[in-house]
Amino acid sequence: MGPLGRRDLVLLGGGHSHVEVLRVFGQLARQRLQRNSSSRQGLETPLEGKPVRKSGGAAGDGWGEQSEDGSGGGASAGHHLTLISRGRFTPYSGMLPGWASGFYSYSDCHIDLQRLASYAGARLVLAEATGIDTLARTVSFGGDDSKTVAAQPPVPYDVLSIDIGITPGSAVVPGADEHATPVKPIDRFVRQYEKLLERYRAAAAAAAPPGTQASGGAGRDAQGPRPVPLLQVCVVGGGAGGVELAAAVRYRLEEERRRGGWSMERASVAVSLLCRGALLPGHPPHVRRLVRQLLIQRGVEVRSGDAVTEVRSRELLLYSGERVPYDECLWCTEASPAPWLSQTGLPTDPEGFLCINEKLQSEGGPSEVFAAGDVATCSSNPRPKAGVFAVRQGPPLAQNLRSFLDGEPIRPFVPQVTVSASRAVQECRTGELNPLTAAVAENGQVPERTIQPAGALAALRTRGKSGCWAGF
Repeated sequence: MGPLGRRDLVLLGGGHSHVEVLRVFGQLARQRLQRNSSSRQGLETPLEGKPVRKSGGAAGDGWGEQSEDGSGGGASAGHHLTLISRGRFTPYSGMLPGWASGFYSYSDCHIDLQRLASYAGARLVLAEATGIDTLARTVSFGGDDSKTVAAQPPVPYDVLSIDIGITPGSAVVPGADEHATPVKPIDRFVRQYEKLLERYRAAAAAAAPPGTQASGGAGRDAQGPRPVPLLQVCVVGGGAGGVELAAAVRYRLEEERRRGGWSMERASVAVSLLCRGALLPGHPPHVRRLVRQLLIQRGVEVRSGDAVTEVRSRELLLYSGERVPYDECLWCTEASPAPWLSQTGLPTDPEGFLCINEKLQSEGGPSEVFAAGDVATCSSNPRPKAGVFAVRQGPPLAQNLRSFLDGEPIRPFVPQVTVSASRAVQECRTGELNPLTAAVAENGQVPERTIQPAGALAALRTRGKSGCWAGF
């Protein structure tokens, strides 16, 4: 089947998969420019194109091939490419605990979508989508913000790809939406977390003038009464994300205390991790024991097997009837898709996630709709909702989008799988795999001499600056 003429490709959402799609499109456009000997000034420095307008305007003068009529060449020659995103900067979720620990700056773990869109020859629309009309083939914007409606009319598409991510499932617990801070969307969490740090600094400075610092880490000195905490933070959710975040918060607040020179007696903090079932569900029992022990050693209180049934102002109600006070509640439970997706008519699974086939195409829905990342589920190849899988979906999604635009066959994609235990240990010892994986595979008994200093298990033991386990 030959080309179908000029078409509009819309990427809805700035998730990991779409970041990869834009990167691929930008590289392809650059290669085409070089082949045509029509490259512009400054090709030696990627991602330095002029920024696109916030909405409606073509990218122009960017790295993507931009013809005189405004069509971008990255997606495929002659087609138009549009990216729709809530904000200009999109985070890499795997670096969030490292950022929360203080090891990464905001710019370290965020991607500038304006520059990336310009690189790919795309226009960027900064607005939050609230609906899709699959019959009219438009993406709409609305909700309670009338300014958004007036500023951004519906965006038409011929081919649509959806990668809008997910949010923690707080709606099922009364009061959670009102009083808790969800980890996603990450941009909103970042703002709230920065306010939390500012609040602690101000309270500590007022309560604890610089003085002699207590020796040792929090939670390690069993002698004497515990000081009354100046700030109490509760993290709800016992999965890997909740574990990482609780450790990161505990580490960061303790570092803030040390840097401020505030005494432990007057500026201590308390961090609790609460989960309705077992800690780290789906992991082997020895892993749960190891992580629980490490959390407690680092001063994080672990409450498992007691679900949060209601969130009130400064108080959590548990299933057991116990009440847990807090100053800040961070919500990191099982994720949910955007509620408005159920109103689009696109096929979804029982949990509301978009159904896709092996070609990353809507399964049972319009053939021109694709989806990737956490918002989508492939029944034939189910995978956890994690950024590493979304990143890997990016290049095959880019290829299938280009092929579909040009009327060519699209190909199936099989995501990566987990390595075996024996291979995990072997790769750890050769320096090819995260040591924490090997520790899991070898019953948590990997000798110290097999651990690389920058590895995850080393970070657990030494508070090193390694990835998402940095908080330990």
